[in-house]
Amino acid sequence: LSARDIGDIPDVVNHARRYEAQQSLAVFCQTYQPGIYTRPFSDVHYAVLNRMEMSMKQGGLFAYAMPRGTGKTKIAESSVLWSILAGHRRYVVLISATEKLAQQSLDNIKKELSTNDLIFQDWPDVVFPIWSLEGSPGRASGQMLYGEPTYLVWKGDQLVMPTVPGSKASGSVIEVRGITGSIRGMNANLPGGRGSIRPELVVLDDPQTDESAKSPTQCSDREKIIKGTILGLAGHEHEITACMPCTIMKKGDLAERFLDNEKEPEWQGVKTGLLKSMPSNKKLWEEYADLKREKGDTAQNFYIENRTAMDEGAVPMWEECYTKGQISAVQYAMDLKIKVGEDAFWAEYMNAPLDDIADSEVVTMEQVMEKTTAYLRWQVPPNVTHLTGFIDVHKNVLYYMICGWDEQFNGYILQYNIWPETTRKYFDRRDISETLQKKYGG
Repeated sequence: LSARDIGDIPDVVNHARRYEAQQSLAVFCQTYQPGIYTRPFSDVHYAVLNRMEMSMKQGGLFAYAMPRGTGKTKIAESSVLWSILAGHRRYVVLISATEKLAQQSLDNIKKELSTNDLIFQDWPDVVFPIWSLEGSPGRASGQMLYGEPTYLVWKGDQLVMPTVPGSKASGSVIEVRGITGSIRGMNANLPGGRGSIRPELVVLDDPQTDESAKSPTQCSDREKIIKGTILGLAGHEHEITACMPCTIMKKGDLAERFLDNEKEPEWQGVKTGLLKSMPSNKKLWEEYADLKREKGDTAQNFYIENRTAMDEGAVPMWEECYTKGQISAVQYAMDLKIKVGEDAFWAEYMNAPLDDIADSEVVTMEQVMEKTTAYLRWQVPPNVTHLTGFIDVHKNVLYYMICGWDEQFNGYILQYNIWPETTRKYFDRRDISETLQKKYGG
């Protein structure tokens, strides 16, 4: 044999383990990637994994919105890896929001193929030639197996699995792109003049950035790329399968468009949030939020003492989703709500964005500080000759303000509050617990 020949492919260590993982994406993730999926899956994870598995086996268009930080990208990468190893797809394209993110995902997939001992044990027909490179991609071009080239490609933005007789993944392709990159005309030539193959499956991993989500124009541009270019990658003879793990950032953004089953009936869209239902005791959570902002252990002790009442009504998506210093998934979600604010929480962690406030309506801290005076509440400056009152009427609360004016029309805010009144230092119209309906009925 030639010195470039890598020798015999090792035997599969555990055929039963491999067979079971070939049938189930969830089993593959838990069995072969325990270092990545360190917590048990939630029922939402299982539902998403099962739906992705069905799409990869049977076809279709599937978009699923999961909260930020719950494993979307890892699931996307694992699904690409599984679909190739299990032989469900021969040409898979992973598309990310940017070229950099796409390359990071490809590097993660390469790491699994070249360093994962469990995958090596049960898929030697795919990864033994890769391990034989010993970290030198340049060796791929001359690599031989039983006297024949493996045609392994292990660099750039395209991976071609080694040609191995009897392997379901023989010659399969994994390719990555940023959504605004060069996507049209993707194909791969088969060895021996046997023609070429085109993409069969596209995984669109969160294909928008913070900047593009804010821009209706950029959202529309990316929507056109998906519908016009990406869904046409398979050519006219075949229908492409597409899965889109995503998070909603803004109302009407790219993700929300594809999750709207009325506007996009061909896509099966599913939304999930950190909490399936919110806690019912708003007042206790308001007290907790005020204590949380004061730092220290007071808030934590308050939650421990009142946990039963505070958790009432709340149903978390993922019971195991909390970090060090927290004791429940409900606390984790509500801490995020306090930390990132209402808008970000409802969009990126609940996938239910609130109506946007126009940029022109946002007042900066510097603008507020320029208008402050040394007078106390209800203290009328001596030069004031007229008083006026204002009431801003909302469905659940009234905002009111009393102002004083001098003869030169300089204004002073003497008092402002809401009715029914609150003692909270920080509040939002959306999370006020003492409402007009509660006070007066109806």
